[in-house]
Amino acid sequence: MVRGRSRFLSFCLLLFLLGKFLTFLQRLFHLWFLLEGSFLGLRSLLRLRRALELLLGLFLGGELILLIVRHLLYSFRLPVRQSFWTWNGN
Repeated sequence: MVRGRSRFLSFCLLLFLLGKFLTFLQRLFHLWFLLEGSFLGLRSLLRLRRALELLLGLFLGGELILLIVRHLLYSFRLPVRQSFWTWNGN
């Protein structure tokens, strides 16, 4: 049981670091779009930026939902023999 919680906490830490990295990439793209906006069409850059932000938001939202579902599954006390990470309902 302690091992499962340790894995869950390490998964949360990994998810947090991934979110920080994606936020960094989003800010980097934003800076790049601001710098390149004078050379390329500003409208197309704004559309591309909005699309990238939407994709990043969907990715982070999906990961958050997955985290909540896994936490709920874990709170129902899965049998010890089944691994927390490989449980798929079979």
